[in-house]
Amino acid sequence: MTNYVYLIYGSHEDCFLEAAYSVGTLLRQVDAGLSRVIIFTDQPEKIKGWPVVCESIAGQLADMRGKTKFIHRAKLCVILRCLELYPGNVVFLDSDTFVRGNIQSLANKLSPGRAIMDAFEAKNPFPEFAAFQTTLSDRTSYHYTKDSWMCNSGVIGIHRQDAILIRRALELCDALLATGSGQHTIEQFSVSEILRISRVEILHSQGTIVHYVKAKPYMRQKISKIMRATQKQPWEFERLIPYWYPFVKFLKLIGQHP
Repeated sequence: MTNYVYLIYGSHEDCFLEAAYSVGTLLRQVDAGLSRVIIFTDQPEKIKGWPVVCESIAGQLADMRGKTKFIHRAKLCVILRCLELYPGNVVFLDSDTFVRGNIQSLANKLSPGRAIMDAFEAKNPFPEFAAFQTTLSDRTSYHYTKDSWMCNSGVIGIHRQDAILIRRALELCDALLATGSGQHTIEQFSVSEILRISRVEILHSQGTIVHYVKAKPYMRQKISKIMRATQKQPWEFERLIPYWYPFVKFLKLIGQHP
C-alpha cells in the first residue's frame, strides 16, 4: 500500500485548486486497491466531497511549524503522522504538482535504503553553513561539507522502515533553524542531507511528476478555465493541461499569461 500525501493549509483558494487538479492526475495513474490519497489540512471543510481521505490538522499547524514558525517544517510532520496512522509507504506531493507518468511504478521502487525526491538542485548549496555541525538525539553526527547537496522536496517518497530518516531530518531542520538561518529551503536541504549521510539511493521523480513551482499563475489560470468551461471539479478533467516550462516562460515574456 502506498499513501499519497498532500498538505494544504490556510485560506488561499489557489492552493486547494492546485491540489484538486493534482489529485485528479494522480488518481488516473494508481490502482485504488493499492493506494490511499490523504490530504492533511487545517481547513477540512474545504475538501468535503473530494475523492480523498481527509486528516484534519486544525489547531495543530502552529505546533508543526515549530518554535521559529517555519511552515515547511510541517511537511515533515505530516509525513511522520501518516506513517503513524496508516500502514504502507509514503509519497508526499506539493500541491503545485501533477502526475504525468507511471507514479505507481516509481512508488513500487521504494525500499529500505531507497527514497524518492523531485529533482537535484545543487551541491554545496549553503556555503555559509560551512562550520555547522550537530549531534542528533540518536547520536547521529552531522556536519556540513563541500559534498553537501540539496534536492527539491516537491516530492518526497519514503519506505516506512526508513521513518527514522524523516525524524532525523526534522531534528536537523530544527537545529539549522535555531542558528537563525532565514533560508526557506531548510526542510528540503535537511531531508537531502540525511539521505546523503545515510547512504540512501535517491530516485528522482522529475518526468513522472511535474513540479511547476515557477509556473503557478499559468497552471492556476488553466485549471480555472477548464472548470468554467466544463462546470466540473478540477479532478474531473478529460485531458492533462499541456505543459512545457520553456514554452510557459516564453508566454510570460510576451505577456500571454500572468
